[in-house]
Amino acid sequence: MKIIKYLFLIAILLSIGLSVFVSTQTAHFNVCRSKIIKTPRAEIYNYVNDFKNWENFITTTTKIKKTNFSKKTSELGSKISFTEKTGETYYINVFNSKNAVITFLKTSNGAQSKVNWIFKDTIGGTKVIIKNEGSVDLKTKISWFFQGGITKKIENQTELCLEKLNKTIQYEVSTFEIKVNGIVIQDSTYYIKRAITCYEKDVQNNIKIVLPQLQIYCNQKNIKPSGKPFIEYQKSNSESTIVQLSVCIPVKDSVFTAPNGVFKFASLQKYSGLKGTLKGNYTHITKLWTALRLEINNKQINTNKIGRYFEIYKTNKTQTPSQASWITEIIIPLEIPKPKYSGIKRRYDLDTQQSTDLNSTETNPIPTNEATPKIN
Repeated sequence: MKIIKYLFLIAILLSIGLSVFVSTQTAHFNVCRSKIIKTPRAEIYNYVNDFKNWENFITTTTKIKKTNFSKKTSELGSKISFTEKTGETYYINVFNSKNAVITFLKTSNGAQSKVNWIFKDTIGGTKVIIKNEGSVDLKTKISWFFQGGITKKIENQTELCLEKLNKTIQYEVSTFEIKVNGIVIQDSTYYIKRAITCYEKDVQNNIKIVLPQLQIYCNQKNIKPSGKPFIEYQKSNSESTIVQLSVCIPVKDSVFTAPNGVFKFASLQKYSGLKGTLKGNYTHITKLWTALRLEINNKQINTNKIGRYFEIYKTNKTQTPSQASWITEIIIPLEIPKPKYSGIKRRYDLDTQQSTDLNSTETNPIPTNEATPKIN
């Protein structure tokens, strides 16, 4: 009986001693881990910068029960919170340097840390670096002590986060599907547009700038969109790689726009075109173009000589963070056939002494574009 009491007393003393030892250990940590991901720097930066994507790669202590986002998910001040069994964890976007650095302030059970994501170009892709510095609360410190210590625990979590990000990015970028839908009839459309003239390599950057401007303009003028945004391309100069295009938002009715303003009202009459669909990241759009050109050559389809075509963003990151689910359509207008007459039937009007053509045929040419201001 005395032996049991002694053992019990020893256990208590060891427990007290261990508790004192653990409590005196530093709660501070400073961890840095990196991984090379075979994806362009801008794509990884944009993916990490949007909190909507975080559930695909973030690592937490326990299983996430609930996730909440602020209204804006990819700007300074945007916020995400994870509710776990052990409590709540918050991340706030506090600093951005385009395609280079994002800094998040993390709060977990009252303890704060600063998480820096750094993106650097390197051979074979992008070097993604996570620097995590801060402290943990007493309960977490004691718990992690028996899991190898604070530093080891955070190192493991950071490495797992980078590995999950790599797998997610590779899946999102590499998963795609293209389809040639065939000849379709497009209804007449009213739309608001802003024209751009730029180098081919700057097209996507300019679209990202102009589309939000166009959306703000529509909101200010109380103009309600009637469909998905689209891009109206015109024949580019292949030698100088200059591209003329217009960023467009379809609207229900005709709208007055200032004659000298950058935003213009335009309309498309009903036309037929060859349609193709890309499901997946936009970087695969060239594969859809290849499929459409092959269809045009194999079936000897006569496309419109003006050289215009349309890209419609049916689904993009504003609807879903999953790049593999984005849908982009291309429509190439077909050549409008000239009317053919086997013979002309005429009716002679005795009163007016004029003849009337009974076989007259109206055509619906695609309207030409206006002069386009240059965006640097």
